Amino acid sequence: LFLGLIIIIVVCATGSSVNDFDADYGQLPPSHSSSTDPLPQTNSDQSAVTEETTVAICGSGLAGLAVAIGLERNGIKCRVYERSPQLRSASQGMLALQPNGLAALESIHPNLPMSLANVGSQFNKQIFLYTDPASEPLIKTDVDRDSIDKYGRAPILIQWYQLQKCLANLVSDDIIVTGRNLLSFEEHRDHVVLYFEDGSRVTCKAMLACDGTFSRARKQILPDDNPIYFGQLNWNAIIPTSDSLATVPNATTAIVHKGNSKEPRKWASFVNDCGSGQTFWQLRLIDPERAMAMSGSSGRGGLGLKGIKEALREVASPSPVLLRAIEETPEERIFERCIIGRNPASTWISPGGRVALVGDAAHAMHPTIGQGGSSAFESAAAVIDALKRCNSNYVAGLKQFEAKRKGRADLVERYANMIGCFPAISDMEGLAFSAASKAAMQNWINRSKPVKDLDLPPEEEKFLREFEPRSLPHVTEISL
Repeated sequence: LFLGLIIIIVVCATGSSVNDFDADYGQLPPSHSSSTDPLPQTNSDQSAVTEETTVAICGSGLAGLAVAIGLERNGIKCRVYERSPQLRSASQGMLALQPNGLAALESIHPNLPMSLANVGSQFNKQIFLYTDPASEPLIKTDVDRDSIDKYGRAPILIQWYQLQKCLANLVSDDIIVTGRNLLSFEEHRDHVVLYFEDGSRVTCKAMLACDGTFSRARKQILPDDNPIYFGQLNWNAIIPTSDSLATVPNATTAIVHKGNSKEPRKWASFVNDCGSGQTFWQLRLIDPERAMAMSGSSGRGGLGLKGIKEALREVASPSPVLLRAIEETPEERIFERCIIGRNPASTWISPGGRVALVGDAAHAMHPTIGQGGSSAFESAAAVIDALKRCNSNYVAGLKQFEAKRKGRADLVERYANMIGCFPAISDMEGLAFSAASKAAMQNWINRSKPVKDLDLPPEEEKFLREFEPRSLPHVTEISL
């Protein structure tokens, strides 16, 4: 049950660390529906500044920094190239680190889980509130102990920027290079050349593209493969915890409104302790059409949209707990997030074999099951392991990484997308997955099991493997 609650509270993508809110943080790019611009061409200017490293990592989001920690600890020279001028110092997003993600982080650096627990919230209580007066609240205690008994670890709720900060503190000062926006790459027999917007170049033996859902590297490898907009919107913010908020320490509070005559729109919300004296709240309307009608950005997403606080007040009126959180949030800190993901890619590896997609660039998913960050850390741990074992044969190492990791990641991605689409489809859930199969999937995911250990009824596994979000009327492809 405890994982069933936290599955829809993750609100940040893992592949970007930009300070301005943009596509990788849930805001669609300006020309998402009509862009036909070709990819930037390689820079042939021989006088451009050139750097060299063994492994270039593009993107200082969660996957990129985790990979850098592991490679440096194993003596593999690497540098991280980040498009933003600096790492984030704040964000309105939080994510849940689940047992499989924490296990991966511990394999990358043994001190990471404890460091994150110190600034996050290792929650021990779940509270379920219903706006229907006839429904009694449900309180579940000892959530952390149950998780430790079952999976060996308890989930941690943490602010996105705090997690990025903890990761960045574990790499050498000269590893992260900011202000480098990747345009394209060019593969040669024994190296790769990366071209950046500022005219600089990097020559490396291998490149790991950790550049998020809207990855330029993925677009170059798979030109016809585009992100998916699920037709859903969240509104969320992080604010200082106060007495008036009545935030329960080390707890998550889920609020469910099933609709009534006064407020017919169905919605789900959370008000959670996310550590460091901060409270996170989120509201998601279930109905795509009504969510779009309430959007302050015509569905494009953004920060501090005019009039959005008043619109949220109306929706939240059945819940005093959520309404208090909204009232205490300045409108300029409320973020409207488009729910964006991907279908599994046909490959993670470039034609020349020296570029690999990692994290959201490889498997961005619907946030409902809360596995974006944890899956990114699984992939980071897998690519670190492959490269440290490859004896400098980086083509072979990246091939091994994909062979070992992609099957499991694809299934988690499909499952996330499928579960994320259920609420908007009135009759799908009964046709798709039983409660027993959902529990089996959660166990399989959180125990970090390989594909061969997945045990589902054949018809339900077939449904999962064939699920296609783009067949649904409210889901659209984003042309890049």
